[in-house]
Amino acid sequence: MEKIFSVSESSGGGKTEDIQAILADRAKEERKKSWDSSILDGAYYKGERIGNNANAKALYGLSELSEHVAESLWAHGVGSHVPNGLTLEQSENFPIHVLYKILTTGELKGDVGRPDGSQLYADAPFILISNKDEDLAEDDSSGKYMLKNLRAVLVNGQYEGLIPDLKKLFPGISFVSSEEINDSFFDTKAPIFKPVVM
Repeated sequence: MEKIFSVSESSGGGKTEDIQAILADRAKEERKKSWDSSILDGAYYKGERIGNNANAKALYGLSELSEHVAESLWAHGVGSHVPNGLTLEQSENFPIHVLYKILTTGELKGDVGRPDGSQLYADAPFILISNKDEDLAEDDSSGKYMLKNLRAVLVNGQYEGLIPDLKKLFPGISFVSSEEINDSFFDTKAPIFKPVVM
């Protein structure tokens, strides 16, 4: 029977490690489902087969944004560059742990760029996207690069099944699939980002 993550499992004294372990287990289930489906049937974007890589969906979704909107946004791919020296399990769980850390601390490490459908973010399991005409993050007084204007976390194909769980765990943050991204989505702005306290 499939385990469904709920906030009640983590609230009332739940440790960060426990929450991350539950989330990692759910991520593993979604990776397996995505892998099995992609191998058997291929990956699909808006009903059209796009090959066997479910994480190619972001490339398709972002490339449909108008040039005007894409040039007004900033994005950061989460989890596509796994460090060397990790075990297989650590490597597989790396993206979800990094996303969790970013959303609970607000600290962003790495580059940001325009989400123009280029290969820059195409393989990232999660893509943080800014509000229109606002920086995604800014330097704070201690020199850290802190998340500030987060419109949404685009959850790439491999982890789309996690969206309901992520919405429960982080209720103030918008989690969307590639099919939900379009120009009008960015007409609404999210408030200034505040790290989620667990």
